[in-house]
Amino acid sequence: MNSESVIDSLLNIDDLVQRERRRRNQQLMDFIGGKNAVYNGEDLMRLVGELNATHNHLCSAIASEHPNIYCALKHMSTAYVLSNEVDGDCRAVMDIIELLTDKKIVACQACMDDANQLKEE
Repeated sequence: MNSESVIDSLLNIDDLVQRERRRRNQQLMDFIGGKNAVYNGEDLMRLVGELNATHNHLCSAIASEHPNIYCALKHMSTAYVLSNEVDGDCRAVMDIIELLTDKKIVACQACMDDANQLKEE
């Protein structure tokens, strides 16, 4: 993959990270305002922070001459755990992880079943 296509790919992934961060941030604001309940508000706050850290690392990778996704992937791994703790809705996070790793890391069947069950509810 050439440098330009790597950058384009990282920009697209960053867009997905930002969308999920905004969605989770709104969920956090709704929780704080009493509009919804979540299992663990503290983990939701951490989740927003991990997504923001991922965005920052992706920005650094995009600006770098030699992009490295290690730190972004590390933050997304933590975001995955936190999203499960908050409400089990980890599909968007896993989609991002799959893209970051060129589908070398994918959700197991049990996680896929859980994601599909959440869609049905």
